[in-house]
Amino acid sequence: MIDQLVIEFLSEHPDGTVVEFGVGLDTRFDRLDNGQVTWIELDLPHVIDLREQFFESTGRRQMLRGSIAESDWIDLVLPLVKGPTLFVAEGVLYFITRDQVHGLIENLVSRFAGASFVFDAQSPWFLRFSNLKQPVPNAQMKFSVGSVRELCPPNSKQRVHRWIGYGDSPYYNGKMQRLSPVKYWGRRLCPPVRSMFKIIDLRW
Repeated sequence: MIDQLVIEFLSEHPDGTVVEFGVGLDTRFDRLDNGQVTWIELDLPHVIDLREQFFESTGRRQMLRGSIAESDWIDLVLPLVKGPTLFVAEGVLYFITRDQVHGLIENLVSRFAGASFVFDAQSPWFLRFSNLKQPVPNAQMKFSVGSVRELCPPNSKQRVHRWIGYGDSPYYNGKMQRLSPVKYWGRRLCPPVRSMFKIIDLRW
């Protein structure tokens, strides 16, 4: 689904820039490269060390070392950005604090004018459930989003352009066929099911 949002961005801005936070061993660039986009992949130094065993930086694809919980990465990314910019964080923000997430958004809004930020989030109650099932020691998830309105405090420049809830069309159509009855009846009988997992498109 995040791939689809990136595709939509590239259809409007084929020569824009995509910045992936916490890229890990993700292959999104290899799947979606349109031959024009500038693609920046950011992660912690030891992760990029591993990533470089499998991928290479090129003229349009750059791998950078940095932490989104800090701000030093900004000066590395700014000179590389070309045109409209989309920031993407998939499965990443959960592991930093709420204050760090809001600090990251403030940095993005103040330093990258007219950009977008797509990321996923769980509701607070679903995050608690997920932490009960978390198999990795010392990796409890912290950040959650109850109402998307909390991402846009008064007088802030950012706005929620849209958010995709669990089971929303057309993004979930044809996916997870075995869960189709759960999606249908869960959303009808318990509306909060839609917001237990969400993909948020923040713009400014």
